[in-house]
Amino acid sequence: MGTCSTGFGFALAVGFSLFYIEVHGRDSFPPDGLFFALVILSALGLQFLALRSNDTPLGRSANWAAASFSMTVLLFLLFESLNPNLDAWLYLAVTIMLGFLSMLSATRMPSGGLYFAVVALLSFNHLLWVEGGFFGGAGGREEPLLAMALQLVAVIALSYWPFYAGTSLLKQRWAWYGAALAGPAWFFPLRELFETRFGDSTIGLLPVLLGALSLGAVFKARQLSPPDDADRLRPLVWFAAIALGFVSVAIPLQLDKEWITVGWALEGIAVIVLWTRLNHPGLKYFGLALLAAVTVRLVVNPELLDYHERSGWPIVNWLMYTYLIPAAALLGGMRYMRGLEVERARSWEQGIYGDRRPIGAIACGMAAVAVVFVWINLAIFDFFSVGPELTISFERMAARDLTLSLAWALYALLLLGIGFTRDSEGLRWTSLAFLILTIGKVFLHDLGELEDLYRVASLVGLAFSLMLVSLAYQRFVFSKRPRKEDA
Repeated sequence: MGTCSTGFGFALAVGFSLFYIEVHGRDSFPPDGLFFALVILSALGLQFLALRSNDTPLGRSANWAAASFSMTVLLFLLFESLNPNLDAWLYLAVTIMLGFLSMLSATRMPSGGLYFAVVALLSFNHLLWVEGGFFGGAGGREEPLLAMALQLVAVIALSYWPFYAGTSLLKQRWAWYGAALAGPAWFFPLRELFETRFGDSTIGLLPVLLGALSLGAVFKARQLSPPDDADRLRPLVWFAAIALGFVSVAIPLQLDKEWITVGWALEGIAVIVLWTRLNHPGLKYFGLALLAAVTVRLVVNPELLDYHERSGWPIVNWLMYTYLIPAAALLGGMRYMRGLEVERARSWEQGIYGDRRPIGAIACGMAAVAVVFVWINLAIFDFFSVGPELTISFERMAARDLTLSLAWALYALLLLGIGFTRDSEGLRWTSLAFLILTIGKVFLHDLGELEDLYRVASLVGLAFSLMLVSLAYQRFVFSKRPRKEDA
């Protein structure tokens, strides 16, 4: 009987959907408002039956029947959103009402997974609708301010509903995941609408507004009891992380320079700082994932060079902004994690920290070294480039090649000095690797352009430099320094 009830809701939704596909646009099709009014009335009727039978053995099946009807119609409307034929107010009103009715079913069951699915499906509908050209509907170009207002209503309702649903959703972790991610899920369609209505001169206000909504949820989460309960910590952690993320994105987005990369970097360090206050491993791994994604974008993404034209300023330009801010965030992540990472390791993380090394902090430090090294090379290539775009050419250019070699050597010596000052064996060995790379470049590439006595003199100078460097590394890297407790 329960399966039949669920199947009835699904079959009814499929019937409405097929009728719309086959008959819409013909004279026999009723007005759009009347058709979708019947859809909403059917959804409300199923909700009424589910509410009446909620305390009976058939209650869960009735709830699934009501949810399956609303979710199936929402799934069908994905195809409508790709090529909008409905007026904006009608499409948004129908989708939001179906989403809210599904949210009520998720609350009565209770089902955190269904709640999360509602957030995902409804936000995806609105994203496709905006990208598909919401102004191409039957009513002509619609006012985007109305669309923004209705979508913000959906964000607020889905973000705050678990706080007012009593104990139904308190222990449903996926419900909290969906509520916290409602703001990020609607960010891109809201951004498109905001720029259509107001332009991009004040686009930074949008993440500030969404961050304020998440911050309000943080204060609501602090009121949940008991204070040390994991069910209270989960929404507090997620909403705080989302609020920090929006604040981190606001300034780069307003500047319109690599806002994704810089925003992720700032959010990564902000989440790690939050982890030092709220001991939740999800924050640590989320922050590390963001910083890892930033490192990949900066180190192995060649398309990054084509995002902006070259600036008239050498060195101090958008490249410096794009690379050194994430590098500082990576160094900050290393600093904040180094002292707490091993101490806070959970029992299931013991395999990762078997040798008691702060793996995440070490990874952040090495990533910062790589990001700065890439920036040094790009800054030099940019300095010697001509034209509106930064070009990386491997053709021989004596001045540029010499500058690169000197920069590599100075960077290696800088790492050696820092490694010696901070007693970091890893940095000292890293500096040696960079120095070997520099020597190989000088010997195999730079000296190839020289001839006769110039080559001989250069080789003598290189040999003399290598002697000095070998003495320095023998003293600071390879020597067995006494441990502090033996000193």
